[in-house]
Amino acid sequence: MDNHQLALILYKEIQDLQGPDLKQKIMKFKESLTSTHIIHQLVSMGIFNVILSYFPSLPYETLQIIELLIKDRETAQSFINSSFYEEFLPLINEQTQPEIIISFLRAIRLVTRYTKTNPDIIIPFIFNFIKPQYIDSIEILNNFLSYHIQISDPASLESLVGKFIHTNQPNDYVLSIYYNIFTTGEDALVHIDDLIKILPRSEQTKTFVVGIFTKILAGYLSEKKTTDETKLNECIMKLLSSNVLNQISSFLSDSYNITMISFILTYFEFVSSDYRGISYIKMSNALHDIVILLESTFISMRCYEKIFNIMTNCSTDNTLYFGFRSLNVIRYISDIIEMRNIKEPNAINAAYKVLFAYMNPDDYSLLTYIINRNDLNNIIWLCVIAKTEIPRRHIAENLIKYLNNDTLYIIVDCIIKYFNSIVKLKEELKKEFKKEEESCCEILFSSIIKGYQVNQITYLFTQYNIKIEDKWIENIDVDSFFITIQKSNIPTIQLIKFYTLLLSSPLLNNNIILLNTIFEINDNSDVSIQKEIINFFILAIQTAAIDLIDDLDWIDFLFTKFSSVPQLNQQLIQFLTIYNHAKPFKNEFKLKVLNFLTLLLDTNQTEECCSLITELSN
Repeated sequence: MDNHQLALILYKEIQDLQGPDLKQKIMKFKESLTSTHIIHQLVSMGIFNVILSYFPSLPYETLQIIELLIKDRETAQSFINSSFYEEFLPLINEQTQPEIIISFLRAIRLVTRYTKTNPDIIIPFIFNFIKPQYIDSIEILNNFLSYHIQISDPASLESLVGKFIHTNQPNDYVLSIYYNIFTTGEDALVHIDDLIKILPRSEQTKTFVVGIFTKILAGYLSEKKTTDETKLNECIMKLLSSNVLNQISSFLSDSYNITMISFILTYFEFVSSDYRGISYIKMSNALHDIVILLESTFISMRCYEKIFNIMTNCSTDNTLYFGFRSLNVIRYISDIIEMRNIKEPNAINAAYKVLFAYMNPDDYSLLTYIINRNDLNNIIWLCVIAKTEIPRRHIAENLIKYLNNDTLYIIVDCIIKYFNSIVKLKEELKKEFKKEEESCCEILFSSIIKGYQVNQITYLFTQYNIKIEDKWIENIDVDSFFITIQKSNIPTIQLIKFYTLLLSSPLLNNNIILLNTIFEINDNSDVSIQKEIINFFILAIQTAAIDLIDDLDWIDFLFTKFSSVPQLNQQLIQFLTIYNHAKPFKNEFKLKVLNFLTLLLDTNQTEECCSLITELSN
C-alpha cells in the first residue's frame, strides 16, 4: 500500500476515532503526507476543518499537520476560505507555550507567503508575539510588504520591530520592515553604530540600512522633530562623517542593483540639501562616485533625476560651484540629455535645474541642443533660456502663465536679465519683441506688488519710461501697494520718477498716499529733486488728482515751496497756468501769483509771465 492510499485510509479513520489511539493515528497520518497530489486531494475534501477540531486535545500535532498542508497558493487559499480567519487565528491569543505559539506563527507565515491577506485582521492576533524570540512574526510582516499591502498603523509596530535591531545583527527582513514602518526611528538612533557596522553585509542590507539612514536625515531636516534632538544630532554627525559617506558612495561603483543605487542617491539628496551635509560631501569621495554614474547606461530615469538634484544642491557652495563650472558642467549635462534621450518630465526638469544653477549668460553657445528642444511648456526651460540674455520670442509670454507666489522670485530674476536684453535691441528688431516686452513688464510689475526687487525694477521702469497698464493693478490693494514701495528705500529721485509714471493710471493717480509722499519730500537743497517734484505735480494736476489737491488746499504751500527756487521758475509758471485753467485761483492767492510774476517780467520767462498775468487779470 502506497502513502497515497494510506493517507486516505488514515484520514477516514481519524475522523471517527477518539481516545488514546488518536495521537498515534495522527502521527502516522502526518508521515503519509508525502506528495503534493494527496495534499491537494485532502484539502479539497475539507481537511482543514477536520484537523482543526483536534486542536484542543492535540495542539502541537494539529499545527504540524496544518503546516504540511499549506503547500502552495491553492492550499493556502483553501485554508483562508475555510477556517483561517474565523477559527484558526483566534486560537493563538489563548496560547502561553512558546513552542505552540511558534507553530501558529509558522502556519500564518506560510499563508501570508502564498496568498494576499488582510494585515488589519491578522496583525491584532500576532501583535503580542512580535518579539525577537518569535522571528516568524517578522517574516509575516515582510510577506505583507512583498504583496505591497499597506499596513494601516505602522507607527504602532515600530517599537516592536525596533526590538529586533537590539540583536546587533538584525536580518534583512527586520531592516526591510523597519524601513517601511519607520516613524520616529528611536531604536535606529540608539543602535546607529551597529547599523553602520553591518552596512557592507549584503546588497539587501546596504539597501535598507541606507534607507533607514535617509529617513533619519529626513526627520532631522523636517520642521517637526519627533524624537530626542540631542540624540538625533549625535546620530546625524555620525551619518555625515567622511567614513560613512565614502563607504555608502563606494557601493555605487560595483553594483547593478537599481533599488540599492536609488536608495543611496536619495540618501545623498538629503545630505546635499543641508549646508552641513554639503561641507561633509566636499571632504569625501562621494561626488566623484555619484557623478561617474552618469556614464552608466543601466541606471533609471529616477536615478538621473536624483543625481541632477544632488548637483543642483551642491551649487550653493562656492567651491563646488566653481569646481563643476571648471568641469564644463553645462556642456556635459546638455550632452547627457541628448545622448541618453532624457524625456521623463521629472528627470528633464532636474537636468534643466542643473543648467540653471551653474550657467552664465555666455554659456549660450553650449546650449544649442537645449535651446532647440523649444520646451515652451516647461517653466525651468523658459528660465534657462531667459537667463542666457539672448532674446528669443515666446519666452516671457509663456513664463507669465507660471507666475505665482512660489515661482515669482526665480522668474523675476530671469526676466530682469531678459528684459534688459530686449530693450537693447535695435528698433527694427524690437518691434518683433513687442509682446515679449509687454509680458516682461507685467511680470516685473507683479514683482513690485509683491515687494521683490522693487529698487531694481522701478529703476528699469523709469529708465525706459514704461507705461503702467491698468490691467496690472485692477485687482490689487492700492494702499498696500504704496506701503510696499515706501518700505523699499528707493532713492528719492527714482521714487519721484516712478510715482510720476503711476500718474498715467486712473486707478492710482488719485491716491492720497501717492500724492502725499511727494508732497512731503522736503529736500530743498537739491534742485534736481525739486525739478522732479514740480514735474510730478504738473502732470498730477492734469489728472483726476487735481480735485484732491484742491480739496487739500496744497496750492499755496506748493507755490511758496517752488517760488523760492529760481531754477524752477519756468516749470512753476507752467504749473500755475495749468492749475488756474482747471481750478481758477481765489483773489488772495491770485495777488500772490501776480506779484511773483511781476518780478519775473525782465527775465527770459517774460512771454510766459505776460500770458499768465493777462489770464489772471481778466
